[in-house]
Amino acid sequence: MRYAEAGYVRIAVEKSDNALTLVILDNGKGFDPNQQTRGIGLLNIRNRAETLGGTLTIDTKPMAGCRLEVQIPL
Repeated sequence: MRYAEAGYVRIAVEKSDNALTLVILDNGKGFDPNQQTRGIGLLNIRNRAETLGGTLTIDTKPMAGCRLEVQIPL
């Protein structure tokens, strides 16, 4: 919430027979995912997901919130 300036954040964890899914959704200011940043937070999330054979998907754009989904196969 600090960086996104969001009014709400939804965090969901779901387990199916073949995957564990984490979804984080907010209504914050969003960002350009193609623009390089100084932080390492999203890079760390992507690296951890890939280490476990999973994926990170980010759906965001400036002034349109953000949806982050991590899927880890079981």
